[in-house]
Amino acid sequence: MEQQGGSSARMGPMLAVAGGVLLAIGSVLTWAKASIDIDAFAQALGVDPAQLQGAVGAETSKVVSGTSTSDGKVALLCGLVAVILGVVAYAKRDRWKILGGVTVIAGLVGGGIALYDITKKDDVIAEAKEAVGPTLASIGLDSSILDSIFKVSLGIGIWVCVIGGIVALLGGLMMMMNRSSVGAPAMAGIPSGAMAPDSGFGTPGIAGSMAPPPPAPAAPAPAPEMPSDAMDAPSGGTGEQDAPSP
Repeated sequence: MEQQGGSSARMGPMLAVAGGVLLAIGSVLTWAKASIDIDAFAQALGVDPAQLQGAVGAETSKVVSGTSTSDGKVALLCGLVAVILGVVAYAKRDRWKILGGVTVIAGLVGGGIALYDITKKDDVIAEAKEAVGPTLASIGLDSSILDSIFKVSLGIGIWVCVIGGIVALLGGLMMMMNRSSVGAPAMAGIPSGAMAPDSGFGTPGIAGSMAPPPPAPAAPAPAPEMPSDAMDAPSGGTGEQDAPSP
């Protein structure tokens, strides 16, 4: 039972380290990919796609990693912090409440900023429409064609950061909740009635371990003494005394 309790208590730092590693890995992976559909764009313009391909260039898509943005760098920093706190927690169990609280913050910031960027995907397309809208209007095109031309897809890295932030958050919460139970002696299997009353010094004992020693066996009773007149009596048993010699 004691071994199981220790394994459960160590789960918090383990999750903190695992969440930090996921945040760090996800921050260097692909967060988004922006691409332009040349064929759809050429059809909207009424030109040959080959001519448009030469004007645009060979690169029609761009991959954005997490660390190429400020948000990805913040997620990387939060991941490193979570890993360090999880490692330190193994040696500083009396500081789990503080370490767990900081780990919770790191998980919230790292995973939250990635989740925020996920919700902003549609805003990226909207901002692109606003930026090129006047140019498209000058050639008789509506900015709504960007919905079929300009595409933004999310990469695996941003999702890994969200998962890593959640894992680090759970690890920090477990460290904060298990803080009071760390270092307590295992009392499994000892009935509640086996605890001895307080000895007066503030430390209760366990019944049986502080029991007094059994009393020493009683000494045997002394043999009764014979009366002195009985010892002076003759052995013949006649009760008469011998006459004195002349």
